[in-house]
Amino acid sequence: MVIQDHPVYMDTKITNVQGRMFNTSVYRPYTLSADVIDFVNWPALYVCQGGSILYKGVAQGRTTSDSVRGRRPGDLEQ
Repeated sequence: MVIQDHPVYMDTKITNVQGRMFNTSVYRPYTLSADVIDFVNWPALYVCQGGSILYKGVAQGRTTSDSVRGRRPGDLEQ
């Protein structure tokens, strides 16, 4: 048996998404929907690289007032 389908593409370029605008066409909210992304729980899946989206990723949102220079208040405590 030969498989003729393209491999599913997982968007792994999620290291620098913190603080970017929450794109609801690519991500669905985890527990908080907000204006910007705090972190990504699960990356988006695409039919193929550069293709249409197969399944939305999951990201945690945060309001812009929840951070100081891109960090959450709990990260500042030492």
